[in-house]
Amino acid sequence: MKKCPNCGTQARDEWTLCPSCGIDLRKAAGILGRDYYVPLESEPVFTGTAGPAQQGMIVPPLVAAVPARPVPVPGYSSNVWLILLLFGTILAAIVWAPLAWICVVLSGIAVHVDAKYLHAGNYQKETFSSVTWNPFSWALLVFIWWFVGMPFYLYRRRLIWETYRDDIR
Repeated sequence: MKKCPNCGTQARDEWTLCPSCGIDLRKAAGILGRDYYVPLESEPVFTGTAGPAQQGMIVPPLVAAVPARPVPVPGYSSNVWLILLLFGTILAAIVWAPLAWICVVLSGIAVHVDAKYLHAGNYQKETFSSVTWNPFSWALLVFIWWFVGMPFYLYRRRLIWETYRDDIR
């Protein structure tokens, strides 16, 4: 017999889940580094009655102490989709002009979504510094002057990320 580390219920050796609370006993043993096997002779005898000091008390279930996992800090990574859109639009302009316009619109939408993810321009008044531009301003620049706006956004993207990286977490 083994004892559940969460609620203390007895479980058979072949059981992997606690019959009372449903916790995975194998994972709990792996986290805590030991199984909760209790020899039968050391099991307490429950009479079903509480002593005078425990009358009316609610006893919380035992909770397994699980070590906290460190939260990964997101690092900078270039957006591959934006780079593919840049080269795809250049290729589309050479091959078939209407396809290039579709790529320009998609680029503007992708830049808006990406700038929003980076929290570009959060809590700041827009100035001539491109770091303070909000996502709509970046998307508008790409829509109107794609050949300047898209490469410029890709160039300034790392600086935007460094400025607002604490907001991304």
